[in-house]
Amino acid sequence: MASRARLPESLRDSVRSTAKEAIWLTVRHRPGGKRNICLFCTRRGGSTWLMEVIAANRGVLPLNQPIEIVTPNLTPYQFRRLPKFDGGMAIHPDEEQEQALRAYVDDLMAGRIRVNAPVAFWRKGFQFRTDRLLLKITGGKPMMDWFDTNYPVDVVYLVRHPVPQSLSCIRNGWPTTTKIYLRNEWFVETVLADPALREYAASIDRSGTELERFVVNWVVENLYPLRVLPQRPQWLALSYEECVADQERVFTEVCRRLDLTDIDRMRAASMRESRSSSLSSAETVSAIKTGDRQEQVSGWRKHVSVDDEKRVAEILDRFGVTLYAATDPMPSWTNYRPATT
Repeated sequence: MASRARLPESLRDSVRSTAKEAIWLTVRHRPGGKRNICLFCTRRGGSTWLMEVIAANRGVLPLNQPIEIVTPNLTPYQFRRLPKFDGGMAIHPDEEQEQALRAYVDDLMAGRIRVNAPVAFWRKGFQFRTDRLLLKITGGKPMMDWFDTNYPVDVVYLVRHPVPQSLSCIRNGWPTTTKIYLRNEWFVETVLADPALREYAASIDRSGTELERFVVNWVVENLYPLRVLPQRPQWLALSYEECVADQERVFTEVCRRLDLTDIDRMRAASMRESRSSSLSSAETVSAIKTGDRQEQVSGWRKHVSVDDEKRVAEILDRFGVTLYAATDPMPSWTNYRPATT
């Protein structure tokens, strides 16, 4: 039997993009009176799950990675209008890039364009009428203050222990972004100003173990928000581990801080596998399905050796990161969350 001819990849992409835009045309988004939400996070850190939980609230339209161009869901708007940032990472745009980014984000916030909005209208919870945006941003954490300053938004920062986050990236065969950050003049002068730390990060990225390389990558990507968090009481800082282990408290806090009301819909959404669950290990997916919160939070420890833990501890110590310890899956916010929150 002759095999069916396959459409060229470029044509398939065009068909998918056209189908998505046709679905988006059926969704009416009109900005309402509540502030849009910017969720800044790290890949493989539970961000898709939290995005979908928050978006379970009536009227919230989630946009998945709308300011990134290194994504399998790239849309024509992103390709045509986003500045070509180094490595696709919006770390700190120059004047010309900022002008283009500002015009693009203005259109996003006003609802004139939609980027990576949900298209699965058959899934439970799909909304055809929305009035508030939720932007999930993984590749631009140094832009948190830029969004907070230029737009009336609620900023949420989600973080996960560096070891399980790193192990997930390694398992999926993803590259590190450390070199991109170290090439950024603003970042190395403002955030990573110590030449010894820059050389340490570069040397680990060149010749460290895979786990060391990705843990350094986690530090580099999260160093800016961790540095400024104590002075940003208006930001809501959460950890993946708290979202799993202390869900009711977290949901109550999320509703209070973000002016959300549909906590029952959030609970229901939290029980469903996220759209990115296919990137998780079989153990993690099983733990999610069975509600094994202990396995979700600390199951990674059985895959890490004592030597690995020592190397991770040294990296965190060198950069002065105390949010996580190498052997403790739960965060310690003592030096990061303002005492008033």
